[in-house]
Amino acid sequence: MINDTSIVYSFLKSQLDLIIYNIINNKYNEEVTFYDTLWLQKDLENEETNSLWQDFQVNMAYINFVTLNVGLPNPNASMELVVVKINTNNNKQGAIAYFEIGKRKDYLLTKYRHLQHAKHDDLFENWEKANKNYHLTFE
Repeated sequence: MINDTSIVYSFLKSQLDLIIYNIINNKYNEEVTFYDTLWLQKDLENEETNSLWQDFQVNMAYINFVTLNVGLPNPNASMELVVVKINTNNNKQGAIAYFEIGKRKDYLLTKYRHLQHAKHDDLFENWEKANKNYHLTFE
């Protein structure tokens, strides 16, 4: 029997892999890019899931992770890449959106080298399966 926490963990991990892949491989070249919307449960009490999310935030802090309540990047950011976390009011509560400004990817590339040569289709397929399992379990 698959427990709920492994479903949530797989869902979050597959989402984060896609976001990081897109940044590392510079998949989008627009000045401001909407990467993905990541749905989180209100309380992430599971240790595995919570530590994965914390690790992601810590890594992003090195390239200027900014938390805001509105969709505006930090004008005082000194790095080329700003990842902005936005809680959107018009969607489900806990929605988080990521935007890229510039193309700084060197830090993420050193931390997530295994994603550099990953196939986008494989990562997307992993996400699709995890997404389906997540929604079947929690909706």
